[in-house]
Amino acid sequence: MITNNKLRHKRFATLVIALGALFISGCGFHLQEQAILPDVMGEPHLDGSDLELIRRLKEELSARGSSPVANVADASAVIELLQVAYLREVGTLDLRGTVTGYVLKYEVVYRVLGSDLEVLVDDTRITLNRNLDYDRGQVLQLEQDETLLRNELVDEVVRRILTRLMTLSAKSPARIPVGVRWLYSVQSFA
Repeated sequence: MITNNKLRHKRFATLVIALGALFISGCGFHLQEQAILPDVMGEPHLDGSDLELIRRLKEELSARGSSPVANVADASAVIELLQVAYLREVGTLDLRGTVTGYVLKYEVVYRVLGSDLEVLVDDTRITLNRNLDYDRGQVLQLEQDETLLRNELVDEVVRRILTRLMTLSAKSPARIPVGVRWLYSVQSFA
């Protein structure tokens, strides 16, 4: 009788584990692998004035097997952040003319050069927008929400730049065809 209960318990445990595995694989959950960058991005140099964006790009490049370098002469490629602008504009007003919302805009123009200063990626503009609701009595909440949205915008720009870098080939420069250039300047709304 005791061995029969042990056998039932063992079968039940096996069934629970199998159902759990089926549930996790069936619900769409899969571990996402880090995409590896092409060889031309092995030792990139980042050039620009936005230190936060450069820091996040370096982190993500390193996570994908790249080793960012400080000296341009040692670089296999140069990622130039030509223009970085963060703006907060009035988005909505109430009937009294009081601000009730802002639009946060983050715009980055970048290009990528090879070690021989050959243009690998032409000037590319990424423009993102996020709406930020505002309640006059919640000033601290506004600051926290703005910080969160700004971090979200920077993360999205980093993702888009890395996605573009993954299409590079060391043999031939990857250029954005004129017909699809609009894909890289589409405005995102949250």
